[in-house]
Amino acid sequence: MDYEAMSEDVMELMDDLELSSVNLLGHSMGGKVAMQLALSEPDRLNRLVVVDVAPKAYENRHEYIIRALQSLDPATYDSRSEIDEALKRDIPSLPVRQFLLKNLRYSPEDGYSWLVNLAAIERSYDEIAGPVTATGEFAGPALFVRGGKSDYLLQSDEEGIRLLFSNAEFVTIEGAGHWVHAESPNEFADTVMGFLTTS
Repeated sequence: MDYEAMSEDVMELMDDLELSSVNLLGHSMGGKVAMQLALSEPDRLNRLVVVDVAPKAYENRHEYIIRALQSLDPATYDSRSEIDEALKRDIPSLPVRQFLLKNLRYSPEDGYSWLVNLAAIERSYDEIAGPVTATGEFAGPALFVRGGKSDYLLQSDEEGIRLLFSNAEFVTIEGAGHWVHAESPNEFADTVMGFLTTS
């Protein structure tokens, strides 16, 4: 589970859908996947949108989330609201819990279970927290959106980003944290659509 493998998954999907090139948007880890693809296969992207992440390595910020999810067996609960309540002690942020609960599936036979492979995420976390590894360059239009209350994408990152993405633009959505699209959905949508529809 590294950025090369995940970007290859995206290209395989594009090939299956017979899409020679796309506009690609990714948030956080998805943003690193999008950057990896843009740098390794620049002809496959028309425009790139990266949300609140830089192509650099980060310290472990999610161990508490992984541990909280691993400590909970969703099959022992009768509803999403019960699972949400159980997670509240370890994950106090409602927007983060709402995002995590999207990773639940339900079947009448087995009840609730996690869609994500928590063991694989834990094993691969150093790769996920690490930098984008592609060595190419993307000269197409690239928009980097950051949350004004987030410390993931800093102004000090801009110079290094422009070395890889020469046509990069930066927009800050004030009042939003790392979950920009969840915390300021209208402003985020307007920003992205404005970028994608500009000729």
